[in-house]
Amino acid sequence: MVAALALTVTAGCAESGNETPASSPSARPTASPIVAGPPWYDEVAPAGAGTTVGAKGSECELPVTFSVPVGLKVTKISGRAQLVVGRSTLRCEIDAKPAGLVGFLRVWTIDESLPSGGKNDAENFVTEYAKDPAANYRRVKAGPLDSTEASYVEADLDGKPNPHLAIAVSAVEGDTLLTIGGMDADEFQSLLPGYQLAKQSIKPA
Repeated sequence: MVAALALTVTAGCAESGNETPASSPSARPTASPIVAGPPWYDEVAPAGAGTTVGAKGSECELPVTFSVPVGLKVTKISGRAQLVVGRSTLRCEIDAKPAGLVGFLRVWTIDESLPSGGKNDAENFVTEYAKDPAANYRRVKAGPLDSTEASYVEADLDGKPNPHLAIAVSAVEGDTLLTIGGMDADEFQSLLPGYQLAKQSIKPA
């Protein structure tokens, strides 16, 4: 079982300048230089740590653990509430509304028995979910773990560019995909510190 941690801002769910052409990530992650602004926003400082998500016996058990900011509500997703995107199944939702933000940190597990079409977990998710032909990919480290990060764009309700990020993390017990997006670019920006916190604090459960 592969797990995918996805931070997705949904309603009520930036322009992408200087993006590189869509490409597949390299075979191994490297110490990538800091990329300020779009598409990766590496300069954004992580939020302060609050709740830890993913531990055994917790509300949402995962192959990995990670921190989220204070005030976010963690909810296990099961039954009819689960979404399935390609090989990814929604397992956990972290609601940012109690912290005064609009959106969710979403965690998915990846079923490796399903075909990927030759794509890695991040590419498979973006292909099935966003269908953005201009999506960007890179190999990076999330905490100590190998990962593939994706940057892709959807249109908001007004038809303006709405950026998203996703990161698929490899762990012994399974991989995890983290995505961040929003109904608009302002909501995306407000959740970036939470995304960076989760991304930097990920470790095997």
